[in-house]
Order: sequence, then C-alpha cells, then structure tokens
Amino acid sequence: DRPALPAAPIVVQPEQWTGRAAADKLHDAAFRITPWLKADCYLFNDLSDIAWLLNLRGSDIAYNPVFVAYLVYFREDEHFALFTHTDTLTPEAFDELRRHNVSLREYDEIADFCCHHSVQAADSVPLSLPLKQPEPLASPVGQMRAVKNEAEREGFRQAMLRDGVAMVQFLRWLR
Repeated sequence: DRPALPAAPIVVQPEQWTGRAAADKLHDAAFRITPWLKADCYLFNDLSDIAWLLNLRGSDIAYNPVFVAYLVYFREDEHFALFTHTDTLTPEAFDELRRHNVSLREYDEIADFCCHHSVQAADSVPLSLPLKQPEPLASPVGQMRAVKNEAEREGFRQAMLRDGVAMVQFLRWLR
C-alpha cells in the first residue's frame, strides 16, 4: 500500500539565476570524476546535485526545489542519462536536456540498469540498488556547488532582502 512517487512538473531554472550553463557544469563534473572512476558509469543520486547540475527544478518534495531522479555518467562516451518520470518534463526542460545531449530513461528502469552495468557511486546510494561497484566514490558536485558565481550571490542577496521585508511585516503585525 505504498503511495506512488510524486511526479510534479520539472522546469528549467533560467541561466540568469544559475549563472552557468548546464553543459558547463556537466563537463566540469565529468572532468573531476573521470580520473577516479573505476567502473563504466557513475551514479549521481543526490537530488539537489542533480537539479543543480542540470539547471532543472521540481517540487516532488515539499519546500525543496528538487525532483525524483538519478543521473548516470557514462565514462566511455562522456554522456549523461537522466532517470526520472519523463512525462513530467516540461517541453522547455525536455529541449534543454536534448541540447546538452542528456538522454532520458524512465525512473523505474534504474535498478535493472544497475544490474547490467558496472556502476560506481557515493556510499549514500540506496541499498535497494544492486550496484556492482569496486568502492564508493564521493560526488564532486558538493565542492562545485560550494563556489558561488555572481548570479548565485545576487540571488542570495535578493532572497535575504525579501526575507527581511517579510520579517519586518510579521513583527509589525505581531506588535
């Protein structure tokens, strides 16, 4: 009686807010992980990392701009595949993935994929995925996300400004 996985629309986060194209982020992630990869593929499973890398956003988890997905990097042809609910992609998101040569697969195909491929991942991957990995390999995306560009810093400033206004309005109402 487990409820179905959420499947809200997946939308493109404009580059004016991300400050960097998804293609650049994907290339940088591949460059950072390839020297350490001992398998044919690398599995990204952190939803916030996937959303950040692809400049996509969703609302599958309340109050978090993420969507249910896995992202796989294929070392041999330096290609990425997104495993998600493909019917929830907006036409713009679909086109954006196509522009960056990210192939699409259905979310429920990931377990079968892991059974038939040599896949390496971080040690935070769900135990339900049957990985044949030599050893866990940490994702480089956390370090990449830690360095903020000007567009991201400006987004923080605007968010803090709106937060400050909301707090003053609340305190005024309370008083």
